[in-house]
Order: sequence, then structure tokens, then C-alpha cells
Amino acid sequence: MRLAVCILLVAMLASCAPRPTLPTPTLPTPLSTAPPTPGLEEAIASGLVFLRDRYDPAYHLLNESPVTAPDRYWLATDNWLAAHALRVAGDGSLAETVSAAVGDIRHGLIEALDGEILPWPPHVETQTQVDGGIWTETRLAGPSYADWQEYADLALYAAIVAHNRNEDSEARRLYRQALALFDGIGFADKAYLAPGGHGLYATYKLALAIYVGAQIEEPLDRRLLPALLAKQDDSGGFVTLYQGDGAAQGDANTETTSYAILALAALRQQVVR
Repeated sequence: MRLAVCILLVAMLASCAPRPTLPTPTLPTPLSTAPPTPGLEEAIASGLVFLRDRYDPAYHLLNESPVTAPDRYWLATDNWLAAHALRVAGDGSLAETVSAAVGDIRHGLIEALDGEILPWPPHVETQTQVDGGIWTETRLAGPSYADWQEYADLALYAAIVAHNRNEDSEARRLYRQALALFDGIGFADKAYLAPGGHGLYATYKLALAIYVGAQIEEPLDRRLLPALLAKQDDSGGFVTLYQGDGAAQGDANTETTSYAILALAALRQQVVR
């Protein structure tokens, strides 16, 4: 959810383009959950390699990214998510090390992925420097998102929050509402359409859609998984942003890769069930 640095770097290389117009949302037809695609386990394993490569023993944390921000370490959301991703990918030892370094910090939104019941709507994010290169993001106070339904990630989080409250009918309604923002390539939501969005899609929203859908047992839109897997680069990480033709933009990073691993692991578990 923190894309400002990558977007700024891409904007410096891109020419100005007219602001895209909002497409008319079309509710996708639910499709049957597909069996695991060849390479699913390999994608998880490669993502795990990327996360391990981000680990800095001096901090017991993973850095943000290898190119854009190798000297910045986010307690939340990056390392909180990474600890969960490392655990489901099979590296429980490193997961525990990172969790201990993160400590008992609160974010205010990502805890929903751990089954917590959270107040809604979420607060606008606040980013704070903790010490040196260590930062954290919180959504614990301040103004709330009145327009949260226009952001695919927040609409998806609303679905998982409803699921945690055992409001499964509402969770499915919110999930399908979020999927209506998917245009077949990416989530063309308010962030995508904003002047600062530069018409770039966010990869982590693909992963979040897959993850939430698996948790609430919604049929998988089969376009989501190939779109996500195509954003994994040679490092094993998942790139942060991509263009309308699917071409990757910017750096792979810890946050996006963690979301991707959680999504792929959730699909794997869904098939096992």
C-alpha cells in the first residue's frame, strides 16, 4: 500500500499522459477454482528466496527492496507481512526472528489477515520514522477513508473484516464489489486513476484479491492468477507496479512479494481442503 517511492521513480521516466477515464465497472462472472497451475510451488519457493535475500542480520529485519530502498526497513507493513509469508512458505525460524524484531506493534488494518475483528472504515495511513532506517506505518488514528469502496485493496480488506465477524454474505458481497474494479489487467480503482497514479496498476492488489477470495471461499476469477505470476521477476520477487500492457515497472519489494506468497499459499491450501 505504500507505492509513493516507486511511482515517483517511474514518473520521472514516463512522459505525461492524459488521465484515464473510469471504466464502467462490470461484475465478473464467478469461475470455478482452477487446480494448481504448473509452477505454483516454484513461485512460492522463488519468492521465499527473494525474502531471505532481503534479510539484514544487523536489524533482524527485511529491507524494503534491493534497488529502490535497500537501506529502509518497515516494521509494518513489510516485516509484519513478511513474517507471515515466511511462515507459510516454510521458513518458520526466520519468521520467528523477524516477528521478534517487529514486536507487538499495531498497524490497524493488516491484522485482519490474522483473523482480527477491526473497526471500519480504516484510518488514513501515517508513516513514522522509528530509528535511523527503521520506519513503520499505522492506521490507528486521524481521518478515515470515507471513499474506501473506491479503493480495491480497502474493499477487499472490508470483505475479510466482514468474514472475521462471521458475516459471510456481506463478505462475499464486498468481495464481488471489489472484483468489479478489475478490468482484466489490473484493479483500475481510485488510486490507479489519480493523477499521481500515472496509470500504473498495483501488483499487491492482485495478490490480495486471490488471498481474500480463498479465505471466504469465493470462486477464483482465473484471470487473477496468471496476472500475478507474470509479475515475478528473475530475483524471485514480485514487482510493485505494472503498465496496461502488463509490463512491469519499478522494483520488486518485500511488501508485494509477501502478499503474493500469502495468496499463492492460500490457493494451495484451498485445493488441499
